[in-house]
Amino acid sequence: MSSPENKVTVRSPADLAAAVPYLIGFHPSDGSAVVIACNDRRIVFAARGDLPTGAEHAHQMDAFADRLIPVVQRQQPLTHVVIIGYGAANRIDAALHALSDAFVTAGLPVVDLLRIAGDHLFSLICTNPACCPPQGT
Repeated sequence: MSSPENKVTVRSPADLAAAVPYLIGFHPSDGSAVVIACNDRRIVFAARGDLPTGAEHAHQMDAFADRLIPVVQRQQPLTHVVIIGYGAANRIDAALHALSDAFVTAGLPVVDLLRIAGDHLFSLICTNPACCPPQGT
């Protein structure tokens, strides 16, 4: 049961990014990914994990997705997922795209892929420079 004291209104990707520390209990570090599952306008699940690195990156990424997807699928009903990564583009973007592809293949609609680097937010899906400038917001 919710009450007015524990509701947070999220109207934009920036609002969602600002809410992440409250959803998971701490600020994610570089190399982290946060998956947020929603049922229409309500957040029903949020989880953080460390993105794989190193020579076995592709295999580890598959294993990471294989562990996370069933947990997200149990959060029914859900309508969409947002995935947020933390860190530099060269470290995060390919991993976020791979994670998104795995979620979509599993039937989980990913509506946005966001990357946070320092105090800048980037959408990896939106290509409209009016709302998603290449230098971030």
